[in-house]
Amino acid sequence: MRNKLTGILIPKKEALLITLGILFIVFFGIRLSHPPKVIPADAPDSLFSAERAARHLPNIAAEPNPIGTPANQAVRDYITDLLEVMDLEPELHQTELYYAQRAASLENILARLPGQGNGQTILFMGHYDTVRDAPGASDNGAAVVTMLELIRMLQHHPPLENDLIFFFPDGEEVGLLGAQAFMKEHPWAEEVDLVVNLEAMGTTGQSLLFETGENNLEIIKEFARAVPYPAGQSISVEIYKRMPNATDYDIFKQKGYQGLNFAYIGNSFDYHTGGDNIEHTDLRSIQHHGSHAAALALHLGNTAFTPQGTDNAVYFNTVRYGFASYPFSRVPAITILIMLIAGVIIAAGIYRERIRPLRLLFGFLAVVIYLGTLFAVFDALQHIIAAVYPGESYRLIEYHQQGILIGFSLLAVALSAFYFHILIKGVRLWQILLLLIMVLVLQWFAGGLSFLTFIISIAATAWLWFAHRKPAYIWELPAGAIALWTILMVATGFSLPGVSYLFTWPLLFSLVPLCISVLRKPAAFDRPLFWILLLIFAIPVLIWFPHLMKLFQLSMGLEQAGITMTIAGLMTALLIPHLYLISRNKPWLIPGVVFLAGLFLVWINTTNLDYDERHRKQNHIIYATDVDREASYWLSLATEPDAWTKQFLTDNPDNIPLEWFIPLHDRSVPAAQSSARNLSAPTIEVLADSIAYGERMLQLHVKPERQSSRMTFFIQNDEQELAVQVGHLEKQKLQTYRNEDWYRFAYYAPPEEGIRLKFYTTPGRAINLHLNVHDDSGIPDFIPYQERPPHMMASGDQSITSSFYVFDPMQESEGL
Repeated sequence: MRNKLTGILIPKKEALLITLGILFIVFFGIRLSHPPKVIPADAPDSLFSAERAARHLPNIAAEPNPIGTPANQAVRDYITDLLEVMDLEPELHQTELYYAQRAASLENILARLPGQGNGQTILFMGHYDTVRDAPGASDNGAAVVTMLELIRMLQHHPPLENDLIFFFPDGEEVGLLGAQAFMKEHPWAEEVDLVVNLEAMGTTGQSLLFETGENNLEIIKEFARAVPYPAGQSISVEIYKRMPNATDYDIFKQKGYQGLNFAYIGNSFDYHTGGDNIEHTDLRSIQHHGSHAAALALHLGNTAFTPQGTDNAVYFNTVRYGFASYPFSRVPAITILIMLIAGVIIAAGIYRERIRPLRLLFGFLAVVIYLGTLFAVFDALQHIIAAVYPGESYRLIEYHQQGILIGFSLLAVALSAFYFHILIKGVRLWQILLLLIMVLVLQWFAGGLSFLTFIISIAATAWLWFAHRKPAYIWELPAGAIALWTILMVATGFSLPGVSYLFTWPLLFSLVPLCISVLRKPAAFDRPLFWILLLIFAIPVLIWFPHLMKLFQLSMGLEQAGITMTIAGLMTALLIPHLYLISRNKPWLIPGVVFLAGLFLVWINTTNLDYDERHRKQNHIIYATDVDREASYWLSLATEPDAWTKQFLTDNPDNIPLEWFIPLHDRSVPAAQSSARNLSAPTIEVLADSIAYGERMLQLHVKPERQSSRMTFFIQNDEQELAVQVGHLEKQKLQTYRNEDWYRFAYYAPPEEGIRLKFYTTPGRAINLHLNVHDDSGIPDFIPYQERPPHMMASGDQSITSSFYVFDPMQESEGL
């Protein structure tokens, strides 16, 4: 009985070898993708130390410091004072800017470390403002302290040949305004040869080179020569293009400046929230920022480099910090060569009767159906999970998305092993019906089952039954997968060269086992040496693709789980021989264990979730004074009050129209009238109202009578064109707000003396102005309240003074 039971429960040695080998390579690859170790504060002064850099964080990231707040001014003063202590001459670039329907009074900080020669100029950049809810220890306090530590470190090195500019922009979080002002006004902008920008979209992880300028080949070569821990992939450029994010470097890139844009994105759920604090910020990530910045400063600071090349570069990490790059111009030749190699090997397989042409086509189509099945299954699972945690509670899923990703990946591997096993052995009716029922049921629960998807699913199932009832030769299905990979390699090679490496090199490595099997006797498949070769030549796909899946999901969110698991499907399609060896003798054992492990991880990361001190619930409260109604209200944009906001809104709040405060919003929001005093109304003085040459000009002086971080203007003008002039800046045409007859623009960090505006429009019509004065510092100081419990954090606390004005129409005078 023991021997029989042992034979049932213990897989064959090749299954164990392949399984353990795959697990080791994937685990090894993930472990190697960590940032470098932190250099301690007692290290030599000539080294960059993240511990030394982090000493500045309590003065920079103790609280949110959005533009226009006292905290923002305190951070500005700390940076300028420290630069003076380090014997630099900081320049406070104070200016007023109007850009893309946003205006601001800005205070950029600049410092220059002159070189000894008449060489080039490198600009290191990291904004110092934050969003209103995040202390910003990572975004972008990490960049600020990295630059401060870099300056200190460089003072313990011999003087450089090239100039270094250290630029701390203001107003990045409200539209890249500080960088725009620098580019438009400051004379140093014309001297810059290279921009190095530091950012963060999380609180941990490697500092990744995710963007450069055009024709980056030469600067990528310099980057690879200079830095000790290079990390970056050219596919990041394509991912970043599809994200709703922007950095200060975008302003430089639009003007043709070459640059290196770095960010770390681990724990992306902390981005722009109270979770972006000192406690959660990983010093290893700051160390990686610093290793990039320090190496580039020391290398390029003494090098006559070429910022603009004549070609772009494909670049990627090989293993850990191994780094490879080559020009786009080589991609077509590489692509064609590998395509020919794949074609010759497949042709040899057909000639030697190891691959049948029709079955090759069937294998190709089966892999395509498999990828579609994976997308359908995991997109449906994501929607089902989202339905359990709707609205704001979906954040609980975001907190646990790494565990969900691992669980989904294990489920995808188990599903792959089952799918490819039944295709190689010959599909039985009950097996294919089981797969069909699973897809349809998941689609139905997810609410995505339509007549079209139903017909496609039935047709795909019928074809699989027709084409794969008989067993296939072991290499016919992998050959179909290789044909698909070859098509993807060619497609990306000629349309997305920066992505092509992901298909080029794993495909080339996977051709080696296929070639051996074609040239050798079929018995070679059962030899241990061949199993080891299978593992060795799977290393690129096993190291790169799990990392790519993690990077993609961190960047795009769990909402794109269907695409992420399709990427996993592309990986397992190259591992069909491996999966066959794992499941050929006991098809249920290892895949079954993997399936149960994946199901367990998904279950524990999606059920009975609740907030805690690390994974906090977001909520907000708004104190709004309606000047015209002479009343103040507590408001929330949430659908109902929670345990904390009830102290303001009560258990049964009223509902008031949101358009009282924001025009064109027809929804009602929970609200309760406040007994506290009203906020001071702004002062608006009409300086001029005239008509000349068929145009009305209304000039106003607007002065907030309380602390204000921004003012939002909504102007209604009966569908007439409207232009605005801020101060002495150029007149700008406004765009309508929400495609209606209202216009909107915002002014950030208004000065105490107020601002002057000129509106230009057609005469004969009234101008209706709705003005909101915001203080993003939170709840007014004069109102007592109970602080949030540890499992909650602010997400939009503010005070608003809202007022409405009508400027009557004027008729055009004769002769003008």
